Parts: sequence; C-alpha cells; structure tokens
Amino acid sequence: MFRVANKLPQITSLSPISGTTYVAGQTIALEATTFDPEDGALPDDHLQWSSNIDGALGTGGLLQLGTLSEGAHTITVTATDSNGAQSTANLIVVVGAEPSGGGVMFDVFLPLITKN
Repeated sequence: MFRVANKLPQITSLSPISGTTYVAGQTIALEATTFDPEDGALPDDHLQWSSNIDGALGTGGLLQLGTLSEGAHTITVTATDSNGAQSTANLIVVVGAEPSGGGVMFDVFLPLITKN
C-alpha cells in the first residue's frame, strides 16, 4: 500500500503588517488566510490566536480586538488541519498609551514662508 504523508496547513496571508502600532482601546483586526492540501480552506475553529502578553485571544480567520494590553505583542496564529498537523505564523503589534487629553494627536507641518 502506498501512502502520502499528511502535509502541513499553510498560512497564506497574515495581517496587520508586523510592527503596526495602535493606541490602547483601538480595534485591531487580526486576519489570516489558510490552505491545507488535504482539507482546502480551514474552518474558523481551526485557527487559534494568542499573544505573548495577553495569552489566548480567540479563534477564526478574522478576529477583532479592542482589549490588548499596552506593550509589544508577539501575536501567533496556529492553523490545525483535520489530521492534527499544525503551522504557525507570528507578527508584532505594538499597543501604546492613549495621548494625554484623550484626543488623537497629529503633527502638523506648515510651509515656511519668508519675506525679504
């Protein structure tokens, strides 16, 4: 009898871009697309998200959070196929304190005009 070994699931896309910075309380959309050679697209309950700071975050191809603690998080998504094979991918998300005063701060740069 000839058997082909189980192939690992693939995480084909991941967002946000690693290193993206957010303000505490801001909604962060974590998104992953997966493919498994035997199963095809994996269902949401086969994707687990976790943070090195906050622990388990949830499941699914799209996870929206507004509750990450301040700090530099290593976010890990784990894809598990129907045979138990797993693949992981990581990204960094930085959550900073809200600016004092509660508002959003922007740097404004105006052109410098001099009169001779």
